[in-house]
Amino acid sequence: MFDHAGLPPAARQSFAGHADLLRAVHGDVTDRQATADVVAGDYHAIVLGTTITAVPARDAANAESILQVNVLAPIPILPVARRSGVAHIAKLSSAAAYGAAGSRHALRDEATACDPDSLYAITNDCLWRKAVTHPDRQF
Repeated sequence: MFDHAGLPPAARQSFAGHADLLRAVHGDVTDRQATADVVAGDYHAIVLGTTITAVPARDAANAESILQVNVLAPIPILPVARRSGVAHIAKLSSAAAYGAAGSRHALRDEATACDPDSLYAITNDCLWRKAVTHPDRQF
């Protein structure tokens, strides 16, 4: 886990039995070099969970920082991960990533078309599309 806040105590306790599989590093995902240094470690898989989910007022007031964290910060991870031998990358998201399509479909999966209606949904869709069209997408 690479986060400016560190691993929460409850999560640390929950993962205690898997300490050999989880590494917690304090840092800022918008720092490209620090992120590259962490990703270049010896990992089999990386889970991208970096996201700012916001209400419309925060979307309007902080759009630039939301775009930087949700879209721009994760993109450089792909080539570094590929060069470092990472076999799998997963992107966490919530049902809100489907946007308006979420209310039209009782069941949603990877084949459900998104209809982004918030900055979170837009940035999640943008990062997913970038990842699947990236030349290093063979994860």
